[in-house]
Amino acid sequence: MSDQNQAFADRSAAAFRKLAAELAWDTFAWFAAEPAHLLCYHANARLTVPGLDLE
Repeated sequence: MSDQNQAFADRSAAAFRKLAAELAWDTFAWFAAEPAHLLCYHANARLTVPGLDLE
C-alpha cells in the first residue's frame, strides 16, 4: 500500500480490517466514529503507558 493517509468508518469496518496490516509506516488512519483522534503508524514510536513496563 502506498504511504498515504487513510480514512475509515470505524476500527471494525471491513475496509480497515482488510488494510490495517498493509498501512505504511509514518502514515495516519482516521475513523469517522472517532473524529477527534488519529491512529499513527510511526516506525520509531515507543509505546508509553503509565504503570505498564514493556521491557
